[in-house]
Amino acid sequence: MYMIDFSEKGKTISFLKRIPLFNGLTEEEIEEMVHIFRESFYKKNETIFREEDTGKHMYIVKFGKVKVVQVSNIGKENILAIHKEGDTFGELALIDGKTDPAMVVAMEDCKILTVDSNCFNNILMQNKKILNNLINTLCSKLRNTFQLMRILKYTSAFDRVKYLLSEFGKSNGFEIDDKIKINMKITHQEIAEMIGISRETTSRIISKLQSDGKLEVKEHFFILIDKDFWQI
Repeated sequence: MYMIDFSEKGKTISFLKRIPLFNGLTEEEIEEMVHIFRESFYKKNETIFREEDTGKHMYIVKFGKVKVVQVSNIGKENILAIHKEGDTFGELALIDGKTDPAMVVAMEDCKILTVDSNCFNNILMQNKKILNNLINTLCSKLRNTFQLMRILKYTSAFDRVKYLLSEFGKSNGFEIDDKIKINMKITHQEIAEMIGISRETTSRIISKLQSDGKLEVKEHFFILIDKDFWQI
């Protein structure tokens, strides 16, 4: 973990201006607080923090992608959430002082900004704009959690895969040529770990969706075809 040097300062300010947590702040306001952030680089599959580390920092994904996971007693990994560029995590533990029963792992090489609990409480939380943005961010995360919990009502593995890809299309997709491209690379294994089925079953379902003309996969990106089919 290292301080942001002068050459990177302008890029970090520009990045922070684009993310929801700093929505509405001027460049001058962000510049006044950019010194509180530290930057770290993590390689793919490297652990960013474990349960015992929560409550110490808030994290912001500067680039790359991370997953929040729980590991069962038999070593099975369940993905609870995926965070991409601009997303924050770890802030809830700084607010209520409780640990998160999960760990965060880099899904690909990534760069993470961190702010410690003291600066979080005494600088960020004293800014009314940031406080309001944080409330909106936490509300959005709660809604996303509720949406993903709906997967549990589906007993069919096919319906679970369909529902998850549909939700990714809504939250991370954009329309192109009357199709919806999910702007996030995700593997069959990661899908399986999010919805509680095997990777083999996931791969069979994705192959069927492709052969039925409902799904394309290009350069590891999923493209949803036939928007009516994906309406759930």
